[in-house]
Amino acid sequence: MEKFLLCASLTLLLSVPVSIGIARMPWSIAWFDEGSGWDVFKPVLKLMGSIGGEQDYNILFGTFLLAGFIVSIPISALLVAGASRLRNRARSTSRSG
Repeated sequence: MEKFLLCASLTLLLSVPVSIGIARMPWSIAWFDEGSGWDVFKPVLKLMGSIGGEQDYNILFGTFLLAGFIVSIPISALLVAGASRLRNRARSTSRSG
């Protein structure tokens, strides 16, 4: 349970920086500047009932946050597993020494 809470907390903390990183990638910026990104998001915007303007940006921001959260899950799981492995290794060497 302790590892799960640590992993969940780390995932939530990493979600915002990862989503900002995804949104600031050059390919992402170029994709939306060309208009292709907006074409891909049209069905999502219609589904959410967006009428344009700020609502489009809010939905896009939420989508990037969701993507950042999904990407953060394996990152935090790997970090927690690595820290746990290092901690166990340190315990085993201190016991045998």
